[in-house]
Amino acid sequence: MSDFQTIINTASGAVIAGTFAGPLKSLENIWYGSIGYRFDLFAQKKKIKMEQDIKKYKEEIANEVIKIPKNNIIDPKLSVVGPALEASKYYIDEEVLRKMFARLIANSMDKTSAANIHPAFVEFIKQMTSVDAHVLNEIHLNGNNIAIVKYREQATKNGYKDYLTEVPATKDRQNKYKEHSAAIVNLTRLGLIRYTYKEQLLSFDYYQTFLNSESYKDAYRQARARRMNVNKTISAFEKAVRNNGIPYTASFDDEENINLSIIKGVAVVTPLGINFIKTCL
Repeated sequence: MSDFQTIINTASGAVIAGTFAGPLKSLENIWYGSIGYRFDLFAQKKKIKMEQDIKKYKEEIANEVIKIPKNNIIDPKLSVVGPALEASKYYIDEEVLRKMFARLIANSMDKTSAANIHPAFVEFIKQMTSVDAHVLNEIHLNGNNIAIVKYREQATKNGYKDYLTEVPATKDRQNKYKEHSAAIVNLTRLGLIRYTYKEQLLSFDYYQTFLNSESYKDAYRQARARRMNVNKTISAFEKAVRNNGIPYTASFDDEENINLSIIKGVAVVTPLGINFIKTCL
């Protein structure tokens, strides 16, 4: 980090800086005592944390490698390991993603797993969050499929409005349903899962749980707020028409009795996703 005298030397010239040398030294000491040392401590802590994470990463790779039977060990595939190591240096401090890279690297050294590895897996991990990984793993543990829903309000006889689409039946969706919904969309974009509302799980029990969920309550609140806003607009229009001497009685939406239905669907792990799970999760 540059000191004040160096900065002034650059900006104004050494002669002026020399004149200021004594006061600047005092200012430098005060600066370090109140602010500068904090950044030094922060940098030291970051360095220590980085060194610890790198050590963990190396241990994680080693621990995965030693699980491979001796007869199955092969040289690591450069087209996988090279990009994986290069990419993973930016994810050293993200434990979930770091461990995924470690598994990918180790499995590239297992002849029974190498065939399942696609070079795109490195890019998949780079474009995932720990929430995405959690949701994908939960879908896998649920038999490689999971119930999803979207909440639909029948707005008119021929129209409707959807709220909170692609909400999965993950176990802790109560507080993270929006993040988990985004995960479904991202995992679909990556080709690791697919979802559809033309198919459903056979058991309706998976869908019944949504009726008392936070996501349902949130969707209901959104539907009610929309109706209230519509009614305000209608009321303003009615008032404007009447002010012009035209008799008019508006028809308002019921703000309390909202028919919010659950549209049932399912998300399923794709063949590519199954291979990704085997080698990275």
